[in-house]
Amino acid sequence: MAKFDEVISEYNRLIKSRCEFLLDDGTLINLVFEEKNLPHLLGFQYLSDAHTVFRVFNDKNDRSVIAENIMSKIITENVSYEQLTALNKVDGDVRRRIEEFSYTNIIGLLRGITTFKFIYEPKRQISNKARFVFIEHRDELFIHLYIGYDKLQKNYFPLSFQPSKRKEVSLERKPHYIIKTTIYHDKENGVEIEVLDHVVMRPVIRDLSEGVKKYKSINDLLYKKISDGQETSKFLNEVNECFRFIERKYNELSTLINLDEFLMRRSNAKMKSFFDDYRDKFCKH
Repeated sequence: MAKFDEVISEYNRLIKSRCEFLLDDGTLINLVFEEKNLPHLLGFQYLSDAHTVFRVFNDKNDRSVIAENIMSKIITENVSYEQLTALNKVDGDVRRRIEEFSYTNIIGLLRGITTFKFIYEPKRQISNKARFVFIEHRDELFIHLYIGYDKLQKNYFPLSFQPSKRKEVSLERKPHYIIKTTIYHDKENGVEIEVLDHVVMRPVIRDLSEGVKKYKSINDLLYKKISDGQETSKFLNEVNECFRFIERKYNELSTLINLDEFLMRRSNAKMKSFFDDYRDKFCKH
């Protein structure tokens, strides 16, 4: 059951952290992780099987069929990860949730510059609790983190974690830009506060992206001139100037966000490729 133990360990790190997001319309999302949220994030409320641990849950009128109770039985009756992932509805959904779930993946998702407002459609969704969705396209999956709102505690909570081959469609057409993200990391020596000022970061990221595209274009022309035996001094100067511009922007961005974590995002693949090629020429971060 090592994999499930890892998920619990990773989530315990999230419980000790919290996040605040200021959106472009003035909305403030105060996101708090609690122990009770994990079973729902993993989709355990959907489990039903003839396996002895879950046989009691086959009665839909039995109010004990809740994610928390299922998770409790998994732990107390020592259900193995292999047994768990062999159950109905696990293969395509819960299995992916467990395998993709980690502190790094969740926090990385929350470092994004946009979020989407969720639109509840009764014919499509069972629950109407979701308010916002954070989405990242990673490899072949769309990673979704659905955020709900607790009216009693007056804070937002993680409702569901869903890696899927398809992007959620029940969203407002335009995303909400995040003005500022504040993440409170619990460390052994106290709370570490990470602030991401997206208003400052956005133009730096834009300049960096355009610089990488320009460099590739000019560099391709330079090599073509060389192969054709033509004068190259002008292009060589432009390549060097463009490279220095990119280096300045990388260094500038490194003061605003952890570069390695930023470059892990699929949308930054071209910048990551460039940085990996020339890492030894840039300043150490």
